[in-house]
Amino acid sequence: MRSVYVIGAGMTRFGKYDGASLPWKNHEELGREACLSALKHSGVNHKKIEAAYFGQTATAMIQIGQRVTDMLGISGIPIYNHENACATSLAAFRQAYIDVASGAHELVLVAGVEKMTMMPKRKKKPGEEGGGGGLLGSMAGGGPIVMPEGMMFLQDIGVLMPAFFALLGTRHMHDYGTTIEQIGKIAFKNHKNGVNNPYAMFRQAMTMEEIMNSALVCDPIRLYMICAPDEGAAAVILVSPKVAKKYTHQPLTLAACSHLVSAVPFYNVA
Repeated sequence: MRSVYVIGAGMTRFGKYDGASLPWKNHEELGREACLSALKHSGVNHKKIEAAYFGQTATAMIQIGQRVTDMLGISGIPIYNHENACATSLAAFRQAYIDVASGAHELVLVAGVEKMTMMPKRKKKPGEEGGGGGLLGSMAGGGPIVMPEGMMFLQDIGVLMPAFFALLGTRHMHDYGTTIEQIGKIAFKNHKNGVNNPYAMFRQAMTMEEIMNSALVCDPIRLYMICAPDEGAAAVILVSPKVAKKYTHQPLTLAACSHLVSAVPFYNVA
């Protein structure tokens, strides 16, 4: 296996492209923006792309890779679409990494795009009650992904994501002595990093006191510890050592790329 390099990256601003918070954009528009940014950053012509790997999960957009590459004018290459929950784009990235490392391809595009607002909204007029966008706009305006009854057992018994991770967090605290303050420090660090990131959804720092005193959502998880539903896209260009030399003298070397699934402790029956 040979080394693999990153020679370009691009991303959109992250937030809610619902027509009210941010101007409405669909999956393809977000993916196209991120990919064009990565191509520009790398100096690669889109016709040089040998394969494309896309990640998209929450709204089950059919053939997102084909839709985005069509807007980019890319065709005649293998395009792979990945879905793997929170690790979706990592799965796409790892497959691209393996293909370049093995010699199957020299220059590839990897991208992830997610959109949790299904229909555009309009801002409320003064004195108007409810949200914009009518009934369908209210039903499909973003938020938790809710599947039809019978498709997901945990959801059917009320275990949505906050409850699911609260159970995992509680078990981790029991097994390893992790404290809720340590979990809170993760949110503290992430909010601090967002301050200087122009692409971040939230750009204000929070104190530990604010995080730990925020509303309790599902014990022990509090509001400011939770990832907000948002939308956006990111892309990178991966290349072989030979190709990297043609585009830059300072490529980013990938030291390793791994992907695994851990067992969920409370599924096990003693």
